[in-house]
Amino acid sequence: MKDVKMKVIGIQKTDHSDSEKIELFTEGIFYKKDESYCYEYEDTKLADEGGGKTKLILEGDVLTMEKSGSLSASNMTFQKGKKHKSTYLTPYGQLNLEVLTTKFKSEVEEDGKGNIDLEYTLKLSGGEKTINNLHIEIN
Repeated sequence: MKDVKMKVIGIQKTDHSDSEKIELFTEGIFYKKDESYCYEYEDTKLADEGGGKTKLILEGDVLTMEKSGSLSASNMTFQKGKKHKSTYLTPYGQLNLEVLTTKFKSEVEEDGKGNIDLEYTLKLSGGEKTINNLHIEIN
């Protein structure tokens, strides 16, 4: 395991609103498990949701993001051109999600440093759809 600094930028847009941008600068840990590159960090942007931890698992052209906190939890898989079903647990119940990744670019070195860029559509069970961009820099 080794310490890393991470910059996470997320941009979300719906058909009915302007884009919303969230930036997070944090420290985390990196380790390799078999052929996977794993990152774990505290997600301070979830402070209003009781705080949380995020774990990223990068294996080839697939990124899995596991978020857990005292008030919510989710597990999403990103793979270009593929739809993945997921759930988002809240204190008010479970939301079903469908994730379709339209762009996926990963430039990560053997030491875990690099960039991951995603563009994906997130469709909620109620029919609401968002277009999302996620940029992760690891140093």
